[in-house]
Amino acid sequence: MEGKRAVLLARGGQYAGTPLDSQLPHLKAMLGLIGITEVETIFAEGLSTGQQASAREEAKQAIEGVVKRL
Repeated sequence: MEGKRAVLLARGGQYAGTPLDSQLPHLKAMLGLIGITEVETIFAEGLSTGQQASAREEAKQAIEGVVKRL
């Protein structure tokens, strides 16, 4: 799968860039095992903390940006 890339949409807590972020390193490692090393991540953080509207809007804008680049 070398040369392919992945776009991940991740979670509802607020873990990006913290030591508590166990999901993203694991997913990148698993994708790397099959040759996918170009990984872009879109975070929808704050969904579980009552910031749903702003988190959804930010994620939606990020998804639209990725789609335009494809």
